[in-house]
Amino acid sequence: MITTPLGKIKVCADGICIDYTAAEIDFNRPPCKEKPIAGCYRIEVESQGRKAITCTLVPFDPNLHNSGNSGQDYLNAEFIKGDTILTMGMEDENPAFESVRTEYGLQYNLLRAVDKVVFGVAWATDYEGASDCRTWFAADPTITIR
Repeated sequence: MITTPLGKIKVCADGICIDYTAAEIDFNRPPCKEKPIAGCYRIEVESQGRKAITCTLVPFDPNLHNSGNSGQDYLNAEFIKGDTILTMGMEDENPAFESVRTEYGLQYNLLRAVDKVVFGVAWATDYEGASDCRTWFAADPTITIR
């Protein structure tokens, strides 16, 4: 289980929490190349006929607010506390599933068969405000990591 400065990341399938493997990513592309982030992971979950797969922050502070937004083919959940920002990302605008932002995370509602779904998780502990988009890019699983 990933432990971030703001809480732990859990993954559930059809309402049941499951074990998962998270691959640590060295996201060294702009804008992170100039100013590295503290953590970056990809979580891949095989769908195995499941209907809903969620990635959720179990926050250390239950007063955290999900201020996420979306971009082209991308939906995220974002949590900020002081100088720390945590972003969770998922693919969006795919006819195989519906992408949903939840109170503390993200959910894929599977509409047809897919092999797997992917979540991105990234955080920085030196957040500089609204113009600091490093975790937004790093958590986007639609960006190919080379």
